[in-house]
Amino acid sequence: MLVGLAFAVGILTFVSCEGTRDADGQGDADPIAQERESLPPEKLNASGAPPIKRSLEAQSLYESGFLLQERGHIREAIREYDEAIRIDPQFVDVYINRGAAYINLGQHEKAIIDLDQAIRLDPDSEKAYNNRGGAYSSIGQHQKALQDFSEAIRLNSRFTGAYINRGGVFSTIGEHDRAIQDLDEAILLSPIISEAFVNRGRSYSALGQQEKAILDLDEAIRLSPKVSEAFANRGRAYSALGQQARAIQDYDEAIRLTPRLPDTYLARGVAYGSLGDYQRAIMDFDNAIRLDPVSAMAYANRALTHSALGKDIRAQKDVERAVELGLDREPLEASINRIKTRR
Repeated sequence: MLVGLAFAVGILTFVSCEGTRDADGQGDADPIAQERESLPPEKLNASGAPPIKRSLEAQSLYESGFLLQERGHIREAIREYDEAIRIDPQFVDVYINRGAAYINLGQHEKAIIDLDQAIRLDPDSEKAYNNRGGAYSSIGQHQKALQDFSEAIRLNSRFTGAYINRGGVFSTIGEHDRAIQDLDEAILLSPIISEAFVNRGRSYSALGQQEKAILDLDEAIRLSPKVSEAFANRGRAYSALGQQARAIQDYDEAIRLTPRLPDTYLARGVAYGSLGDYQRAIMDFDNAIRLDPVSAMAYANRALTHSALGKDIRAQKDVERAVELGLDREPLEASINRIKTRR
């Protein structure tokens, strides 16, 4: 009996001055105000207020940084933003975009410093609050994240991205009913954003409502066929329904799209183990451990699989490592003993 998986992947939505950005720096349509999309940077500041007259040099650097950021050249964009801020330290949009760039790089503390400054300069910038909430969420400061997302929604009650993000945090902390309320609102405001369906599907799955989860994840995939999280989470929903072969198809696609996600290899290994395909399960657990050497769950599941194959020495070695990483020895060894009695 392989160890059950109780996790799913959610998505945060970050906002630059000209669009919505996820943690990998990929841009989607701005869910906040579609009419703003066609405005070039010099026509709009982050809060939507009339533009402030700025030096041409600072404006040019800001626009250059924005284009570099959109093309995925994050470090180069930051250099442009650095120089723009040196010339004009009151340029709110540059702090917001540099904060988003730091988030792209996983430098969340630096992002928070920039977004703090953006909020000092413009306390009504819902985008700055939204992005700072995303940075706080990424470092596990969920209450601060909720406060920021709530403030973004107070400033703009139609801010779809903030509802998606607040719903994602509610889901992360186990408040799935509140998560679904926020994600319902996001979908009502903009039914074309796949992240909302991914996150709501995550909460439905956590509540045991796998059929509803699958419907949401179907829609997420229809809207964005290259979002690996949607396939991975739909695979988990199918697995929870006992449809392991169907789950494996989704895990295959998730891994094809994003081959370096250890949790997806772990989930697929569990599905293979449930079907008795222990060799493939072992290969997936090996990959999960290669990508995340401190994954206690991967060691635990590999131990169970080795035991099923009669490789007791290898199983015990993995048990010891899983325990070192924080898993409780007693239930794990009880599972091993049950497997041995059935061999």
